[in-house]
Amino acid sequence: MTEKFTKLLCGVLSAAMLFGSAASVGFADADKDEEAAAQEEAAEVTAQATPQPQVYNWENDSYYTKALTLCSSLGIIEGKDDGQVHPEAVVTRAEMATIVLRLLAQQATETYGGIFSDVDASHWAAQTIQTAYNSSIIDGFDDGTFVPDGDVTATQVAKMLVCGANYNAAATYNGGWPQGYLYVADNTMKLFNGCSIADNNAGAQRGNVIKMAYNALLAPYNQPVSSSGSDITYSDAYTWAKVKFDVIDAKGMLLATHNTTVTTGQSPVEGKVVIDCDNTAETYDCALEDIDYLVGKNIIFYYKDTFADGKNVIAMMENVSKTETADLNINDIKTIEGFEESKGTITMSGTSKTYKCTDAQIIYNGKILTVSDYNRYKSSDANRFGTDINDFLLPECGTIKLVDNDQDKNYDIVYVDSYETFVVSSATAKKVIGTCGYYDSNKVGHTYSVTLDVENNSGDKTIKVLKKDMEVKPKNLSKDDVVSLKRSVDDMVITMEVSGSSLTGTIQATGTNTSTGVMTVRIAGEDYDVAAVAYDDCSSGIEGTFWFDSFDRIGLVSSSSSGLSGSEKYGWIMKAYEDGAADGVQLQLFTQDGTATTYSLASTVRYWAPGESAVSSLTTNSEVGADIMKRINNGSFETDSKASFQIRLVKFSANSKNEITQLYCATETTDTNAMLISTTNFRDTAASGSLLGGYYVVDGVVKLVVPGITAAGDASEFSKASNYSASTVTATDYLKNTEGVSRDFILGQFDKNSKANVLVEFVTPASSTAYITDYGTANNNPCFIVDRIGRAIDADGEDVYTVTGYSGGAEVTYTTTQNTLVARVNSAGPVKDKNTYNTDSSWGWSAIGGAVNAAYGTSFQDYVKKGDIYGVQTSGGGATVLIKMADAKELYKMYVEEDEAAYQWIGSAAFSDTRDDVAVLPVTNAELTALGGLLVAASDSASRSVSFSSDRYLDVVEYNITTGEISYNEDDYTISDVGIFKSETKTGDIAFIRHFKGNLQDVMLIRFTD
Repeated sequence: MTEKFTKLLCGVLSAAMLFGSAASVGFADADKDEEAAAQEEAAEVTAQATPQPQVYNWENDSYYTKALTLCSSLGIIEGKDDGQVHPEAVVTRAEMATIVLRLLAQQATETYGGIFSDVDASHWAAQTIQTAYNSSIIDGFDDGTFVPDGDVTATQVAKMLVCGANYNAAATYNGGWPQGYLYVADNTMKLFNGCSIADNNAGAQRGNVIKMAYNALLAPYNQPVSSSGSDITYSDAYTWAKVKFDVIDAKGMLLATHNTTVTTGQSPVEGKVVIDCDNTAETYDCALEDIDYLVGKNIIFYYKDTFADGKNVIAMMENVSKTETADLNINDIKTIEGFEESKGTITMSGTSKTYKCTDAQIIYNGKILTVSDYNRYKSSDANRFGTDINDFLLPECGTIKLVDNDQDKNYDIVYVDSYETFVVSSATAKKVIGTCGYYDSNKVGHTYSVTLDVENNSGDKTIKVLKKDMEVKPKNLSKDDVVSLKRSVDDMVITMEVSGSSLTGTIQATGTNTSTGVMTVRIAGEDYDVAAVAYDDCSSGIEGTFWFDSFDRIGLVSSSSSGLSGSEKYGWIMKAYEDGAADGVQLQLFTQDGTATTYSLASTVRYWAPGESAVSSLTTNSEVGADIMKRINNGSFETDSKASFQIRLVKFSANSKNEITQLYCATETTDTNAMLISTTNFRDTAASGSLLGGYYVVDGVVKLVVPGITAAGDASEFSKASNYSASTVTATDYLKNTEGVSRDFILGQFDKNSKANVLVEFVTPASSTAYITDYGTANNNPCFIVDRIGRAIDADGEDVYTVTGYSGGAEVTYTTTQNTLVARVNSAGPVKDKNTYNTDSSWGWSAIGGAVNAAYGTSFQDYVKKGDIYGVQTSGGGATVLIKMADAKELYKMYVEEDEAAYQWIGSAAFSDTRDDVAVLPVTNAELTALGGLLVAASDSASRSVSFSSDRYLDVVEYNITTGEISYNEDDYTISDVGIFKSETKTGDIAFIRHFKGNLQDVMLIRFTD
């Protein structure tokens, strides 16, 4: 076989393997009666059980594991308050009485009668002690005490169990206390089997008590069957477990669960297992979890046979006396050979140890894998299945376990748990798409795409997704989640684990792990293994955030360099001009820092011209300057695919003298050293998760907002700083607003996974009025109540306005731009097929054209007034569109003066489409409910009912109908302060309500007062 280039040990937690099905029961409460939980604190002041030194290795005690599995499944043993069993702790006498009652399936119902001088009725176990006493299970001491919180000895445990099984007479016959009880315990009930007790008169450890309880369950129970006068006839034909719990113990081989099988044709539905007992395969009900690792092994199991409902397995564990297993460290495997001929052998490095696996059954990630299966799957997916089955069986990361069921030194079953490190690209309810890395020595460092079909319409597919230890749906995976992926060859059993852990720092050095052969990196003095999918992203000097898989290997590097290196920055060419005083061409760039900066050119410039496929030969500053100026004059930059906007994006470097030493203009090429862009204009393109037209947008991407100028447009707008802004993108916010929005943008500077590092958004420049389509209905535009208007001057010395108001109880301020448009919605509401609003064409104002109709006013302040509710579209830090949603004075005329023609929305006071839903209606009901606040607003033609948190702040503007004064009320209004609109007095609240995609956004009130 071809040895793997890399091998990494990623063991399964030993505790999970040890407890197996016991873990499915859960340990939550102390061994105390539920009704006494409130008295637990008082009990702590009494004498406590004495903890013993933890010198015994309970985890490696298979007998204890077996005992705990059954006892916990029956509810006989529960955990302490911290959820742990604590087998090393010593059991108290009161706790032991509780355990025996549970063994008898008996409730503590007896009222405590003061039978012991040291047990008060307030003690948590008082009723338990009384019930156990009445059942002849316990006695006190000669001084009339019970010492409930004192240590119980092994001899006392034996007596309680002997009494519980009705062997009192036999114990008395054999010598009474203590010899007779010990005789019956040892000879009849075998209570001390498997126990590690040094002194029967010392405090009994919890682990040994669990073993003794288990032995009691398997012991014959002396059950009364008939009576004649005072004589009672007993029968010990059945075990304690059968009599009290109807539980039968058995041995066999687990053949199949819903996820895993070792026999063809045996694939039970979920909640069933197949077990071979005495060469007969039988199906059992079984709700136990995490038992797939037992498939193919000899087991001990316990089941209830209810006849009508079938056999239900309640506990299961490996029968270690019948099975020999070998857990192989995959890093120590030298070769895997012969499996293509069913003569498999596994040889370990540094030793002569070889494991013979002739005719072995291969269970690969829970499913049988035959050689023919492998060859069939390999022919359709060579990326995953590699060169041969021997190579395929050695995991990139995971475990190999061998099972010899007949102990003939030939291993019958080969279990392979193989994990791939998988980086998510996108996730939906139907598919999860991402990237894996090759571990073949000829391809290591390269990646390939993987598509997982996670839809489970048939119910046959098993999918488990754990994200930060919480089970979630596949669609809850996010882009760039690093997943440890375990999947059967047919993808019908899929497990995806996301640790979510990360480390931020700089790679100080790279190397190779000498024990595993995988790539390592050193960060902050510590060495970390690197998964194959991240090999190409790791090199010395890389700074960023490093994301780990579930086996603590780096699977993703989110570099903080944003596709740049050294002193490089992103910028946009605003203008270039000759400056005689500076002796050469001056280049003004708007940079990612958000500044318009003028640079001169160094004597030598590495220059990549637009549209070229390599660094240009124009390496002197005069040649570079001349070429840039020529392109500015003739518009020969790259252009986008739709509107032919000029793309003047560059990445550049400058020295300490503010001289540009490198200038790479945006271009489309296959050379990753270039300033890579896609000329695709993503206007109206729908995002799928973080994927947009084949490219990925992630948090932290540099965003430049630039003027949208075509080759034939007014290029002078490029030189105005007010047309620009720079920020970083929060991808989820940006992408969810792309669909249906009239937004022009391109992506650039891609890494090998098509991840964009820069985004350029084109906006209408100051030479053109913004369009109402820029507002749209597809993006969640905020609304606010206007309070006051101010004047300001922008960076170009132009007059602009500041509009200050309130939204969500907070003050907000928006500044107009040189091309701001003011419009108002008319009665038609949104244009549903165009994702925008119908507006009144005769009413409006623009920063460039001024008033549309002088009858309404000639200045900005004539249109935007105090008390009005406006929606706002911002771009580049300025308000490009202000759209009036509600006018306080028009509402006054409509509802107070009853002039219905005065209001724009007359006859349609509410409208909606699939995104925006807006209503302006009088409040008819407002009340506190059990879930929060309920507000109802309605007219003859429309109504809205909304629920929200009772402590949500509402914005209120008051209109005094007597004085005409309008004022914003800054009190913290909630649902309790809402007033009903009263038509007889013309006072009360008119509600402005806006939802976006079904989610409540704004609740604002126009209040009429007198």
